Amino acid sequence: SSSACQFEDQAALDLAFDAWIDQFAVTEDGCGVNAPNLSGYTAPVLCEGGTVSITYGIADLCTSASITRTFTITAPEALVVNKPLDYTEDATFFADQDAIDAAFATWLEGFSVSGGCTPQASYGTPTAPILCGGTTTVTYNVSDLCDTVMVSASFTINSPNPLVINKPNDVNLSSCTFDDQAALDAAFAAWLNGFSVSGGFDPVGSIVGTPVAPVLCQGGSVTVTYNVSDECGSGSVSATYAITAPAAVSVSGPANVD
Repeated sequence: SSSACQFEDQAALDLAFDAWIDQFAVTEDGCGVNAPNLSGYTAPVLCEGGTVSITYGIADLCTSASITRTFTITAPEALVVNKPLDYTEDATFFADQDAIDAAFATWLEGFSVSGGCTPQASYGTPTAPILCGGTTTVTYNVSDLCDTVMVSASFTINSPNPLVINKPNDVNLSSCTFDDQAALDAAFAAWLNGFSVSGGFDPVGSIVGTPVAPVLCQGGSVTVTYNVSDECGSGSVSATYAITAPAAVSVSGPANVD
């Protein structure tokens, strides 16, 4: 009686069975004994297990004798391959790439195998998706004496909301719209507040330089550029604030009279 796992393959089991069956023998020759033909017996199927029972009977002129022996192979336990559930999470759930890598390593521990005959398992060297999103599908290959099994699971990081960069409308106003330079400066400062950013992954937006409003009585235009960047992308927008100076004051009057 032996476990199937003790053999490398069916051929090794067949050799062991043949060696075992060769041990049947007549120990006392008696009177014209003919040994039975055991060539019709074969070993159990390695991965199915089973028992072969052989009754070895002999007889001669005066006596008879027999013995029964069994050759039993116990089939291996069923191969049980486990995998983790598919995983999906938003990138903003994690502080950084290291946190994603740690979560991925923990998730990989969900792949395991039990049973079988000394199963060999591998999923290679998969890496986690990057902070900006993606999916890693891991395939876990398992094989042993009797079975080959392959399972797959996916680890997904959803990219953060796309960057949304806002800018104010272009402005073109007459100087005469404002009471004075201070009023123009206040309007320009309020206009600058129209530059903003949302979405993304901790985006940072900044106005290039330190733009100031045009001079009220000179007019002119200021083009403001707003740059944005985050962990996953960047962008830039521009808008223009223009002031049209008034026409120069002119006066007219009657001719001098002497």
